[in-house]
Amino acid sequence: MQNYVLCVDLGGTKTFIAKGREDGEIEDIRRFTIDFSNQATVLRKLFESMDCYLRENCGECPPARSIGIGLKGYADRSQGIWKSCTTIPEFSPVNIAQMAFERYRIPTVIDNDVRAATLAELYFGAGKHYKDFIYYNIGTGIAIGIVSDSKLIRGSTYYAGEIGHLITEPDEDLYQGGNQRCLEEIASGAAILQQVKTGLDEFPNSGLAPFYEKGTLTSHTVFTLAKHGDELARKITRRVLRSIQFSVVVLTDIFNPNAIIFGGGVVADGLLLPDIKDYAYKYSLRPSAQALKDVRLSSLGADRVGILGANAIGWEDLLSTK
Repeated sequence: MQNYVLCVDLGGTKTFIAKGREDGEIEDIRRFTIDFSNQATVLRKLFESMDCYLRENCGECPPARSIGIGLKGYADRSQGIWKSCTTIPEFSPVNIAQMAFERYRIPTVIDNDVRAATLAELYFGAGKHYKDFIYYNIGTGIAIGIVSDSKLIRGSTYYAGEIGHLITEPDEDLYQGGNQRCLEEIASGAAILQQVKTGLDEFPNSGLAPFYEKGTLTSHTVFTLAKHGDELARKITRRVLRSIQFSVVVLTDIFNPNAIIFGGGVVADGLLLPDIKDYAYKYSLRPSAQALKDVRLSSLGADRVGILGANAIGWEDLLSTK
């Protein structure tokens, strides 16, 4: 009986492969390291890792019902084509689903990692309780997944949810200076690190300096030191928080969700959540605010949502009909 999906969470720093069940249970999870220095190496190491997993963890099992692959960048689910990935130099579109099928003779489905995480919320997480919700991921980059009437909205070219380009600090020169006034250039993990780097010129005695110099700086460090009065940390945190708050009101008024579920490392500690929630209820239009029942962190865990998302991709055709 084909009662499991081969789940592949292809991350930029670590890749996980596991067997996933229809109820969301994950078994025999293994971590692999894949070099993202060039596309050929990524693909070679990916399939070598899958070969290894199938040989060592699935040798006595029946074939998987499908393979679900969650990956970073632009993925066309309908054609199985991985179209772009900004973290891989000189990337060319590749039909990774077809490559996997030809290699393993198992139907293969791919999708962007944030959409995969959104499906995980829909089938296995807090999204089970809401027909209309937004999954809002703030990590190295920023993107959202949109669920309407219990269906994931992918868009006409599978590019829905790229909210990172939203201008949250408008002025008369919106697109000058590398678009540094957009959400992703302010509130993403990479943007926070860059703001600390440039801010230390003005605040050399900031408590953030030792963390930055040791390479151990995280958004949690910034937000924590802000609460303790560090001037640079407070300046950055105010800016980050304001951009996220603005974007949440926009999402609430445009999509009229019942819930906004946050994921990703930047917000995982929950320090910003109370202020985000208060702002959403205060400044959204009244009907939208009344419909918004929950603003919360994902309960799936930042270390598991990727593999759960890969599992959800593999089961989507079945789960979406229930």
